[in-house]
Formats: sequence, C-alpha cells, structure tokens
Amino acid sequence: VNELSFEKAPPRLKFAVTVTTGVRFFPEFFSCFQKECPNVKYTIEEMSAYDTIESIRNGRVDFAITPVVLQDEDHEDIMKIFLHTLESVICVSKDDPLSKEKVLTRKQVKDREFVTPASRNPLDFPIKITMRINQTDLIHRIVASGMAITVLPADYVKDWDDVVRLSFQEPVVNDVNIIWNKNAPHS
Repeated sequence: VNELSFEKAPPRLKFAVTVTTGVRFFPEFFSCFQKECPNVKYTIEEMSAYDTIESIRNGRVDFAITPVVLQDEDHEDIMKIFLHTLESVICVSKDDPLSKEKVLTRKQVKDREFVTPASRNPLDFPIKITMRINQTDLIHRIVASGMAITVLPADYVKDWDDVVRLSFQEPVVNDVNIIWNKNAPHS
C-alpha cells in the first residue's frame, strides 16, 4: 500500500469575497496568507454580501470578507473582525449632466437608472435598479456609455478614468469585516 495514502490531507479553508471587497484583498491579503500558512490550502468564491451570512451558517464557506451590516442580536452565531471602512461614490458618464456637480443628493439620483452588482440596493432609500451585474467591465462600460449610473466603493472604481466619481451628500460608508461561524470548529 502506498504510504502517502495514509498521510493526513492538508487543512483546507473556503473564503468568500464580495464583488466590491475582493479588489482590496488581491493579491496582498491572500499572498500573505499563503506565506504565513503555507500548509493551508484555500479556495475563494465570489458571492453577494447578503449571501455571505447564510454561506457561513451552512458551512459552505469558512470565512467571508463582507461589508454587510451585522446587528449583534440578530447574528449571535457570527463572529467578526473589523478590516477597514469602505466609502462609496456615485459614478456617472462624463457626458451626464450630474458630472458637473460637486456633491449629489437623493433628489438628483432617485429617478435615475442604476446598474449595481447582483445584491441589494446599496443606498438607504429606494432607487431604480434596472441592471444587476457582477461583471466589473460591463458595469464600467454601461456607466461610461451613459446607460445608467452606479454606486460603488471608491477604491473599486479608482481606475475608471472615463467616468466621473461624485460624493454623496449623505456619505455611503460601510465597515468591511471578516466573519465566521463561532459554532464551527476552526483552529
């Protein structure tokens, strides 16, 4: 019998990142993780921020990097460590009349068509989300063409030179945390 067949399999972790949080963590976070824990194999899956909670609870993933707001009383089984603050901006085409503004208000964007990642409304008031797409390049092209506007983290769109990034009158800020199920075994 092959001696290797009796060796213990290397530890394996499953991470989830959201379409907007992954940008900040590649490649540095996972390169450092691999350097610090060379024997741990891992997989990474992209999912919506709101799917991360259920995926943590049902064991589909071990850890998630997510901007979802966790109220402690509703998520007693979820542990978290704060990673950073994520500020979002409104992105519009350079030809859009809003591109001349310094700061945008609810009134200016409430009737506009939005393209967003496939997740819930990123603002705390109703907007017209007509497209939900996780393809970064496609969201970028849609906004640059003037078909829709978007609200995304500032660091996510920092290289989009053909769109205008505008602050919102009521800052759109989320804390990004790494979360896990405290009832699941982790060593």
